[in-house]
Amino acid sequence: MAHILFVTWDGGGNVPPALGIAAELHRRGHEVRFLGHPQQRRLIENRGFRFTAFRRARPWRSTTAHPGIRGLYAYLSVFTDPGPGIDLLDTVADEPADVVVIDCLLYGAVAAAERARLPRVTLVHTFYEFMEAGAKRGPAPVLARLKGQRPLRLWTSSDLVLVTTERDLDPAGRRDLPPAVHYTGVVGHPMPSTLTPVGERKPLILVSLSSTNFRGQ
Repeated sequence: MAHILFVTWDGGGNVPPALGIAAELHRRGHEVRFLGHPQQRRLIENRGFRFTAFRRARPWRSTTAHPGIRGLYAYLSVFTDPGPGIDLLDTVADEPADVVVIDCLLYGAVAAAERARLPRVTLVHTFYEFMEAGAKRGPAPVLARLKGQRPLRLWTSSDLVLVTTERDLDPAGRRDLPPAVHYTGVVGHPMPSTLTPVGERKPLILVSLSSTNFRGQ
């Protein structure tokens, strides 16, 4: 049995794939726990996993509106925040983990795990092509570099990079990728019991850019 720590954040759609993988690991007999934003406690504990709240990380809620340039900077500050990395190291000092699974957007946490030489998995919860583009161009990599972080190098130097989609759907899947990158396929997870059953009517499909309260989404 392995002791596995997931490091996540309240980003909305990034959480279900992590919970789906955690549930499968638990089913196979592993001990799984989570580290994340305080308001995530109820959701994660209701799925049967132990939870530790961030203490040093920037406060963040995916349901709060973050408009304009300030909102963009707030997002990028969450990604590059060293706080989750400090909390990660404190958590494994109190209770060691055999493997840490870290959300790919928590650059500070991935960097801390690398420096501490922890066995680590980077979890990519959407197309690798999309995440890779954001890590190469635009304001995110600029701010990350100012804080000594290199997202792509941090990801591909991980022991494993899990991409939670079908390779055939991801444009990046058509080319050679670093050896650490592995596609899991779509990760299933239980839907909330409060949803109204579709029944016999024609089902609806929601296609969304993201699941955070950001203008235009």
